[in-house]
Order: sequence, then structure tokens, then C-alpha cells
Amino acid sequence: MTEHRPTRMKKEKKQLHLSLRQLIGILILAVLIALTITALSLIDRSVDRQAEQISYLTEQTDSFLLSLKQKESINRQYAQRYKKEEVEIRLAPFDPNTADSLLLRQLGLKGWQARTLIHYRSAGARFKQKEDMKKLFFMNDSMYNALEPYIQIEPLTEDSTLQDTLRHTFYQEKKDTILELNSADTASLRLIRGIGRYTAVKIVNRRELLGGFVSVKQLREIDDIRADSLIKHFVVDTTLVKTIDLNHCSVERLAAHPYINFEQAKQIYTLRRSLFRLKSKDQILTSGILTEEEYKKVAPYLKVE
Repeated sequence: MTEHRPTRMKKEKKQLHLSLRQLIGILILAVLIALTITALSLIDRSVDRQAEQISYLTEQTDSFLLSLKQKESINRQYAQRYKKEEVEIRLAPFDPNTADSLLLRQLGLKGWQARTLIHYRSAGARFKQKEDMKKLFFMNDSMYNALEPYIQIEPLTEDSTLQDTLRHTFYQEKKDTILELNSADTASLRLIRGIGRYTAVKIVNRRELLGGFVSVKQLREIDDIRADSLIKHFVVDTTLVKTIDLNHCSVERLAAHPYINFEQAKQIYTLRRSLFRLKSKDQILTSGILTEEEYKKVAPYLKVE
């Protein structure tokens, strides 16, 4: 019996050794399976991502093509509209004092040129002789030479003479009119010779941005108006000027003023917070936020309460 024990122990060790190899094989197989599943998952994600990219590119392409079609449609509409606005040129006798826009277009004038001529008449001007047509800024020599044989100015009647006299008297009387600039509306401003609707609106818009005028010379800050010829017609009441309280205003309110930019507005706001409260508006000058020239311009619009 004792002779068979070593042989049995060898067999048990051999069986145990095979079991470890099998276990290692199972682990390796499990790892391979896990790697395979992970790889397949990554491949699926990659495919999905590529599909999304393809779908996105397709949408972008469709959107681009649609925008091209829309632009083409708009261009076609403009082209059709332009064709509709075309007027057949037919030179014929005309009186520049009475010709309507259609007749002026048929004479070869563009739409804006016809409107300019009519506005010129509406402002009180009258063509008394053919050469007066040259006063129109767009009337060059070639255009005038083409129209000159067809210009027929009707002589003044009693009614038209009376109207011209009244119009002339009106403008002469208004030439010396003085208006208060901070209270005048657009209708009042248009009573001043040289101020039409466009200029009146620009003056009122600038007044709103500033909060009011403190000097008539501020009209020179408005683009496209003849300020020097208008200054003599105005005075200003500075009590009507709207001021900004530095201790209670926001950055946006400060930056909305034409004399203060956004960076300066932020610095004024920061200064106020660091001091808790400004005691004097001069503090924004001593702090270096504004130059002396900038402060001089904006000071009438600032207050500290």
C-alpha cells in the first residue's frame, strides 16, 4: 500500500497543474473577449460619429444651396423690379416748374434726380430761365445740352407772381427769427431758412443724445449741416439741460452720452464704488479719467447729489 502513494500524489499534482493552465487560458480568453467587445464598441462609436458628421455636412450643404437659391430669387426680383422701373426715353417740350416725376423720367432723369428737382421746387425755388437748370448739382453740361432745346418755361401769371412774392417775403421775415434751441420742435426749426426736415431731425436727435445744448456752437458737431449759417438764429436755455447724477447712474447711462466712451464710463463707475460716493464731479478730473478738455465739454451734463 505504501508503494502506490508516490504515484497517486504525482497524478494529483498533474491534475492540479492542468487546472492552473486551464484557468490561465480562461483568463486570457476573457481578456480577449473584453478587448474584442471594447474594440467593437469603439468602432460603433466611430461609425456613429462619422455618420453624425456626414449628416451635419449634408445639412450644411443643403442650407448653403438653399441660401444660394434664395439669393438667386432675390436677385431675380430686384432685376424684375429694376426692369419695371425703367422708363422709355422720349424727349419732349417741358416746363421744369411744373413737370411731374414721370415726365422727368421720360426725359432721361433718374428717379433720385427727378425727386431732387421736385424737392428743389418745393423749397421755394423757381426756374425763371433755361440756364437756371444748371443750378441743380447733378445737371452736367452734356445733360443740359440734351435737354436745353426742349425747355419751355411758361411766363409768370399774376397768381404765380403773387405766390413767389409771398414766399420771398416769408423767407425774408424768417431770416432774422431767433429760436430757443432746447425747446424748439422740428416744425419750429423748419421755419428757419436753410433748415429742412433732414436738418431739423438731425438737430433734435443730437439734442436728445446730449440731454440738451449748452452752447449754440455745438451745432458744429453735427455732420452734414451748415452750422455756421444757423448759429445766429438760436439761443439756448441751459436750465432745460438734462444732467446725469454720477452717484446713481449706471455704466450704460454714462456711456450713452456722446462725450463719454464706454471705458471712461467703467472707470467712473469703479471710482465711485471705491470711494463709496463721489463728493464732487471734479473728482473724475483729478483721477485722470478725463482730460481737461474732455471734462470741460461734459461737465455741464454731470452732477453729484
